[in-house]
Amino acid sequence: MCCFGVFEKGSADSTNHTRQEVPQQNTLEQNMKRSFPGLFGKTFGEKVTRKRGTHSSFTDMKRKLHTVKCFEVQFYLVNKHMEKTPKASDELTLLQAGMGRRTITVKDDSDHSWLSRKLEETYPKMTDLNGAWMLYKAVGGSGQRKLCIVPPEAEGYTGAYLSSVARGKVFDETEAFDTDRTEICPKRLRTQQEIKSIADVIKSLTERVDESSTFSICVTREQMVERGIKQWQRQKKSSPKNALRVTFIGEAGIDNGALKTEFLTEMMSGIEKRFFEGGDGGKNPKYSITDLDKHNFKVIGEIFAVSIAQGGPPPNFFSQWCYKYISTGEVDQEAITERDITDPEVLELIKEIKAADNTSVMEFTDRILSCGYTGAVSFEKKEEIVRSVVLHSTVRLLPMLQQIASGLKLYDLLSLVQEETDICRQLFVPGSFCKVDADFLMKSLSPSFSETGTMRRARESKVVNFLQDYLQDMEDEGESKDDRDNRPEEESMGEEDKAEKHTNTHINVSKFCQWLTGQSHIPLSHADRENFKIVIEFDHDCSVRYGTHTICYPVVNACSRSVTFPIAHLSCTYMEFKNVISQAITHGYEFGRI
Repeated sequence: MCCFGVFEKGSADSTNHTRQEVPQQNTLEQNMKRSFPGLFGKTFGEKVTRKRGTHSSFTDMKRKLHTVKCFEVQFYLVNKHMEKTPKASDELTLLQAGMGRRTITVKDDSDHSWLSRKLEETYPKMTDLNGAWMLYKAVGGSGQRKLCIVPPEAEGYTGAYLSSVARGKVFDETEAFDTDRTEICPKRLRTQQEIKSIADVIKSLTERVDESSTFSICVTREQMVERGIKQWQRQKKSSPKNALRVTFIGEAGIDNGALKTEFLTEMMSGIEKRFFEGGDGGKNPKYSITDLDKHNFKVIGEIFAVSIAQGGPPPNFFSQWCYKYISTGEVDQEAITERDITDPEVLELIKEIKAADNTSVMEFTDRILSCGYTGAVSFEKKEEIVRSVVLHSTVRLLPMLQQIASGLKLYDLLSLVQEETDICRQLFVPGSFCKVDADFLMKSLSPSFSETGTMRRARESKVVNFLQDYLQDMEDEGESKDDRDNRPEEESMGEEDKAEKHTNTHINVSKFCQWLTGQSHIPLSHADRENFKIVIEFDHDCSVRYGTHTICYPVVNACSRSVTFPIAHLSCTYMEFKNVISQAITHGYEFGRI
C-alpha cells in the first residue's frame, strides 16, 4: 500500500495570542517587571511566590511564547507499487476501497509514532503494514508526476521534518504553499532489519513485481535461449517489472504459472551452457564482445532477477570472484588464482608456459604480450608471465559482469545484493541449494488413495511403489547433463530419426520433476518447500471411456502440480510402468491440454 500527501497552504497557530497596547511607562517599576518577571509582582519590590505543584512564572512565560504550529497534509493511499502519481480516473475506485485522498492536520512537534497512529486511524488498511511504509513525494507540474523518496531521519518522520521537506527542499522559503504541487507518499517497503533470510529476500522481490500488466513472451521450444533473449529485447508494450506470461507457439496451454516456470527453467539452464563456462565450483561469463555489443548480458541479468522474483530457479553457478565483483564493484586481485580461470584456451596457454623451457617459452611471446605482459619473456619470469595471463583473463570479463549487474537493477535486486551480500550469496554461488532427488519427490507426493483394503487401493499402492523404484533407479544411474538445448537442427531430420532421437534422450530426476511441475529445482525458501506437493490421482476406468485399447499415458496438470495415472496400463509389471512413463516424459513435454 502506498499513500502520499499534500501540504496545504493554511498553516496556523494552535494557540491564538492577542496583544493589548498599553501606554509605555518609563518607570523603574515597569522596567524591573519587564526585566525580571519571576522576581517582581504587581507591586515594586514584592517577590512573587508560588504554590506547590504550580509552574514558575518563567516556565509559564516560555510556554506562552512557544507556539505549536499546525499544517494540513493530504495523504493518498494506493494499493500497489507506483512509480508515478495515480491517474484521476482511479480516485473513485480507491475511495470506494477505503483508500485514496485524506486530509490530516499535523503538528510541527509530533513524532513518528503519533504520525503512524494517525495514518492507521485514517486508513485502517495500513494497520497490517506494522509500520513498514515510507514517504514519497512528487513536485511540480500537473497530471501524473514521478514519485521521489523522502528518506526518514533517525527518529523517523516527525512533524518538523515533514514541514521542512516542503519548505526547504521543494520550495523556496519565501514561496507560499501550493496544494497542487507538493505530495508525500508512504510506500510499503521491507527495511534492512527485516532481511534475515533468503525467504525475506525472495518475498521482498516478489512484492516489487508490478501485477498491473503482463510482460508477454511468445516462443517455440526450439532454440529457446536465443529466441527468448531476442523476444525479451523486442518487447516494447510492457516492462520486465510486470508479471511474466509465456506462450509456447503451437501448444494449447494457458500460463497460470507452470509455463512461466518451465520457460525460466529452460532459459536458466540454456544461459548457463551458452554464456558461462567452468565447473561445479563456479563459472565465469564467456568472453564475447558480440554478445556484449548486443546487450545480451544485460538481458541475462534481467532474466536472473525475474527468475528469482517470480518462482524460477536461481543463477547459482557464479564463481566467487564474479559474485564479489557484482556485490562490491571491486576486484580482489590477490584472491584471484589459476583456479578461477575457466577459459579452455587460457588454461592451455598457462599449462604450456609452465611446461616450457628457456628456449620454447619464446614461442609464446605474441600470446603472452597480448595478455598485457610488458616484461622480458624468459624462463626466469615464468611466474610473472603466468600471473599476468591469469589477471588478464579475469579483467577482460569485467564489461560482461557490469552488463549483468545492470540487468540486476530490476526490482532493485542489485541494491539488495550490495546490502545483504552474505544472504544473497546463496542465490548466485553453488553449494547452498540441493538438486531435486528421489527422496524430495517422494516426500512431496500426495496420493489420493482409495479405501483401505480394496483391490483398487492395492493397485494404487503398487503404482506408487513402481514410481519410487523408477526415481531411485534414475538417481542411481547418475544425473547427466540436460542436452535438450544442444540438439542439432531437426528440420532436415525425418520423422523416424526424430522419434529415435527423442526416445534416446536421457531422463533424470530433475527432468521428471520438470515434466510434472514445470520446474526442475527445489523451492528456495523453507516455507515453499513445505508447501510443495504433487497430487497423484488414479484412473481405473479408462477402458469404460475408450473401449478396447492398448496404451494410455499419464495426464499431467503442471499448473496444479497433479498427475493422473491410468492404473490398467501401469500396475502389471515394473518394466511396463518404466516404458510408459519414459515415453510420456520424452514425448509429452508440450502443454497440449487446457
